[in-house]
Amino acid sequence: MSIAAEQENVRQIVLHYRIMDDDLMKVFFKGHPQCVERLLRPIMEKPDLTVQDIKVEDVLNNLHGHGVRFDIHAVDGQNKHYDIELQRSDDGADFRRARYNSSLLDASILSVGEDYSKLPETYVIFITENDVIGKGWSVYRIERCIMGADDPFDDGEHIVYVNGKYAGDDEIGQLMHDIQCNEAEEIKDLVLATRMRELKSNETEVALMCKAVEEYAEKYAAKKAEEYAVKKVEQEKVNVIRNMMKALNITAEKAIEAAGIPQKDYKRYLTLL
Repeated sequence: MSIAAEQENVRQIVLHYRIMDDDLMKVFFKGHPQCVERLLRPIMEKPDLTVQDIKVEDVLNNLHGHGVRFDIHAVDGQNKHYDIELQRSDDGADFRRARYNSSLLDASILSVGEDYSKLPETYVIFITENDVIGKGWSVYRIERCIMGADDPFDDGEHIVYVNGKYAGDDEIGQLMHDIQCNEAEEIKDLVLATRMRELKSNETEVALMCKAVEEYAEKYAAKKAEEYAVKKVEQEKVNVIRNMMKALNITAEKAIEAAGIPQKDYKRYLTLL
């Protein structure tokens, strides 16, 4: 395939991107709080919600452990903070990830010496391609409560899952339809449609997204090549161990040890024999 043909293939991939797709999402919402408002208003059931500040791909480092990268970190007019995650993969919407994101969102807001009562309300919102909770609901709102009394434990932390498979004839259904469209003409919301048209007709923006696709493809190919090389070496060691077991009539454990396999890998090699 010629370079021109490869470039055109990448361009077609980009032109078929939806708002749900990561490389488009990165540029779709950046600097466009009105588009983030279109996400939050139906989910929060607040038609007048205003967004004062947004950061796309907001990276929060953790000096003592795993950091996070929020897809969209938004702050509304009432100083409520939102981590909005658009997730195609079910694995990326793990419940404990929601918990972890919520904890780092809190840690990023409260200043040194500031009273805990100053913590604003926070919302971690996962908009998922599939119904990861599986009840068929449009929105799942997860809140803490006092067990036995069913009274709310009002600590200001909220977790929300939005079902991307939901296709009801309401605002959530329309939003789920719109964020999975790849053509501006198919999007019902005027603000989202205008932004999609603007992006897909802007050759500079399209070129940037094409570059992101190419970089991802290169990283993916390098990762797969590395995995293949590791598996090849591993298979060669397995063959050596099998030959030693047969030639010397020794147990798998003895052959693994003789082959110089680190002790921490013994169990894994036993499963490969």
